[in-house]
Amino acid sequence: MIEPIIKLTLAVYENPGVYALLLGSGISRAANIPTGWEIMNDLITKVANLYSEDVGESPETWYIKYFREDPNYSRILEELAPTRTERMRLLNSYFEADEEDQATGSKQPTDAHRVIARLVREGYIRIILTTNFDRLLENALRDEGIEPDIVCSDDSLNGALPFCHSDCYIVKLHGDYKDSRIKNSHEELMDYSEAINQLLDRILDEHGLIICGWSATWDVALRCAIQRCPNRRFSMYWLSKGELTEASKLIIEQRHAEVINIESANHIFTELWGKVISMQEIKVKHPISSALAVSECKKYLSDPVHRIRLHDFLMNEIARALSRIPDIPSMRSSRDPYEDFVGWIQKCNAIMDIPNSIIAAIAFHGSTMGHAKLLCLAIERLFNMDLYSIANTDTAVYKYPALLALYIGGISALASNNFTNLAELVLQPQYYERYEKKPVLKVLNARVIFYDTGLERCLPERRPNESTPVNSYLYKIAKKWVCGYIPEEKRYECMFDIFEYILAVSNECLIGKRPRGPLGCFELKYGDFEADGLLSPIDQFLTDGIGLGDKWDPLKNGFFGGNTTDLNRLIKEYRIYNPQSFKTIQESDCEC
Repeated sequence: MIEPIIKLTLAVYENPGVYALLLGSGISRAANIPTGWEIMNDLITKVANLYSEDVGESPETWYIKYFREDPNYSRILEELAPTRTERMRLLNSYFEADEEDQATGSKQPTDAHRVIARLVREGYIRIILTTNFDRLLENALRDEGIEPDIVCSDDSLNGALPFCHSDCYIVKLHGDYKDSRIKNSHEELMDYSEAINQLLDRILDEHGLIICGWSATWDVALRCAIQRCPNRRFSMYWLSKGELTEASKLIIEQRHAEVINIESANHIFTELWGKVISMQEIKVKHPISSALAVSECKKYLSDPVHRIRLHDFLMNEIARALSRIPDIPSMRSSRDPYEDFVGWIQKCNAIMDIPNSIIAAIAFHGSTMGHAKLLCLAIERLFNMDLYSIANTDTAVYKYPALLALYIGGISALASNNFTNLAELVLQPQYYERYEKKPVLKVLNARVIFYDTGLERCLPERRPNESTPVNSYLYKIAKKWVCGYIPEEKRYECMFDIFEYILAVSNECLIGKRPRGPLGCFELKYGDFEADGLLSPIDQFLTDGIGLGDKWDPLKNGFFGGNTTDLNRLIKEYRIYNPQSFKTIQESDCEC
């Protein structure tokens, strides 16, 4: 049989705004808001203390022994605080957070309250009936930017917007703890005013009902309202933790309610939210542009609750792209390798548009370690694409999408000074080589992919006799995805050169050998700076690092060996700003 939670999910998803919530005291239990029973036991304990008595482990037992009758929440409250105002003041301490509560997170909105607020925000829930006096739900709604219409008395009902026109309509059936007219005593719970009864009759007649945290034992008037409802246009779902009360069993039988046994309110509403969002995603069309993909990505980045959704979003887009990248003829057998490779690389750029846009957005805006780890996973997945669908032996060529993504993500992270994201992109990705883990950077570089294969001669728009054609090409092509974060051409050039410098130095730090060039465009660009007494962007970057020492973010994230000693050594070894030293490195026999 279909699980009740599946039925509930479909009911809520397919009927937005149709189902009303009925929430009792159990919904606020995780926030340490006491139930009526717990308030009663606490009041009994206070009474016993005034009699110089010890209630022991059971206030209820003490009460029966001392007063020779069963304790009753309403009667005890009415005796201790005969007037409404006295009851309100007596109950304040049970609902308002003091300094200790604020420090521990008690008496604050729970996961259930926040998920309900999201369901309201998305339009799935509009009407909420509650017997609670607290304001946890209102606080959660306001955190989502929703100002609810609240009815807690006949006066507020007269001035309220009709519920059919409200985005969020809360009926606090027993009042608000700040209002002296709260209903607590048995007599007060026996009946509602004619106006409230009419409101309930209409809501219950026109809407389905989801009940959570309500026992039905004490609330006679509410029980009667549900039982006198003549129609069953929509179903009733009763979310129950533990054994049902006799009063609730009568309603369930009469209304043919679907009972869903739950672990907690937090758990069931979180599960419901996840399933509703999954239903949303099934119907959402694939983004038609990278701009829409970036907009979706930013929405996920802004809320930690979407961390799994962001992971799936990026990985699905990468998988979709990799499935479309075609095989290319072997460079050894192709009659026109230039034409074959130019066409293939241009197809790759088009196919990778959406994944690269998402990677740039995460690298620039990502603020948690989870976001950083996702960048590492993306590079590893792109790097290993040849394990899935390659029909020839020129596997190095297929690393190009990963290399391009590395540049795009790395430059974006550098532009926002996010060295945690940069470290996860450059230092952390790994692959297996004969069952041994190796840093991806060992083979994810221009030399292995282009220069060793001779494909640097086949890049689109290559200028004749260009010394660093691959790096120059990556400079031009990466700009498409990065320009939104670095619109100034000169700043983009500086970020690109600093990134390539970091890439070169990281290569040696990870692998232990100096890479056989070329290292990057920066090698030939700044030869005149020293002669003119100027600092290149790279020198300025390093000068700032020397000034900060161990507090420098690149060092704290593992770059340059992670310490000032290695930093100074590497700075001396990588001062390569003239053609002669560039030529020496090109002709070196050192291996990566």
